[in-house]
Amino acid sequence: MVRLESMTDEDFADYLRYARAAYGESMVRSGFWHAGEAPELAEKTIRDLLTEGVDTPDHHFYSILREEDDTRTVVGYAWLGEADRGQGRYAYVYDFVILGPHRRRGYGKAALAALEEVVSRLGLNMIVAHVYSENFVARALYDTIGYTVDEVALVKCVD
Repeated sequence: MVRLESMTDEDFADYLRYARAAYGESMVRSGFWHAGEAPELAEKTIRDLLTEGVDTPDHHFYSILREEDDTRTVVGYAWLGEADRGQGRYAYVYDFVILGPHRRRGYGKAALAALEEVVSRLGLNMIVAHVYSENFVARALYDTIGYTVDEVALVKCVD
């Protein structure tokens, strides 16, 4: 149904445009940033994390491609980082997205299964993903494929 490919330079540029906007919007929705500052802060956050762009050590970028057709159709993106935890090295999902027109077709579930294979080949023993509480679709997807809640952060905005 899907295959993962390391991002091409063109895919990485497309992904960064998407990621900056999506990350900024999520931080505004969460109440951490104001709308006017979000583009600049998102750009800085991503630039600080990815000091060497797509070649930043311990970061892996994948285009999620649809296998059903002969054309190269990107249906989503995945960004994994490697980190250490008491039980060993693990993969942190910085970002995982199935693009709007391709949602609700099983690509997310298939891509996450493919990511498990990638993580295993990397010699990592766990996948950790952060999902905002209002993202019910993503939370349901992760629940159905065996992810469990590790911790919960509670937030309340006050004026």
